[in-house]
Amino acid sequence: MLIAQAIVNNSEEVSLAVQGAWQNTWELAFNGTLYQALTNLGLIVAVASLLLWTIQFTKNLIDDQSYRQFGELIWPVIVIVLLTNGGQNLIGLTNGMRTVINNANNSVLGAITSTAQLEKTLSALADFSVAQEQIIAYRQQCNGFTKNEEMQVCLQEVNTKAQALLGNYQSNYGAVAAALVGKLQKQIQKASENPLEAASNLFPGTVISRSIMLAAIETFMVAMQSAFQALIEVGFLLTGLLGPLAVGASLLPIGAKPLYAWMTGFWSLGMAKLSLNIVTGLAATAIAASAQMDTLSIAIVLGLLAPILALSLSAGGGMAIFSAILSAASAAASAGLNIGLRISR
Repeated sequence: MLIAQAIVNNSEEVSLAVQGAWQNTWELAFNGTLYQALTNLGLIVAVASLLLWTIQFTKNLIDDQSYRQFGELIWPVIVIVLLTNGGQNLIGLTNGMRTVINNANNSVLGAITSTAQLEKTLSALADFSVAQEQIIAYRQQCNGFTKNEEMQVCLQEVNTKAQALLGNYQSNYGAVAAALVGKLQKQIQKASENPLEAASNLFPGTVISRSIMLAAIETFMVAMQSAFQALIEVGFLLTGLLGPLAVGASLLPIGAKPLYAWMTGFWSLGMAKLSLNIVTGLAATAIAASAQMDTLSIAIVLGLLAPILALSLSAGGGMAIFSAILSAASAAASAGLNIGLRISR
């Protein structure tokens, strides 16, 4: 099987399989004693932070002598709502964010598969590899001939069989893999016009692709995507479990609110998951369009560089988008509070 198909073969199924595998672990962690212990620890942190928050709130209220400080009263309310009743409301919020991220990921994957004709593109990549090997096999049948006339007859038969193979491939995938069709045409022409050239030299990447070392590298790269998906699920789980501590520490009157960082962590993980599947699907389509069929480079791009790019996009774009949303929400809340205070006067 071509490495591109092995790595990208239905990214949606890979993503769903990993989600399902971690679902039981997710439910066990949040419904067991572990999360309850973390919630109790979060309550302790919240009580200690509330003491500091009250002192700072009173000081600011006396110094400012305005109603602006009353907007900070929302934070104790948020902490109480999320951490009471064993943190059930926080569990619901955590599961809700994870569900939204997974549903959005699956929807976008379905759109990519439909728009980019990903499944047909992957089939074209796999069948290209099969057609390439078949042309080599046709050509190798002529290696036993030593007379020029016999060689020419054999090469003519090779050309006839190869053209039939090309016609079948073109009828099936000409719309999505025109570049691959052109590459097969050049290979057939070279096989027919060079009777003294060894078949293994017709396709420089063929010998390398058969090596044991390359096969091991490709197998490792195939596992990279599933491992990265599993790593994202582990990140979701750990981030979710740290929720009570982030909520409790949000009452600290110094620095940024840990609750924002916690939500940003969820957003970034979702962006990483989505970016990986988008990059993988579009990379497979680009490979088919450009006819770059070196298996090692495909393995490196899809198995290694795609996860790195996905992490980069999530770290930069995810944080920027979340910060913009947060700033807009904060501005709207402040404006609403000011309007309410003016009306009350």
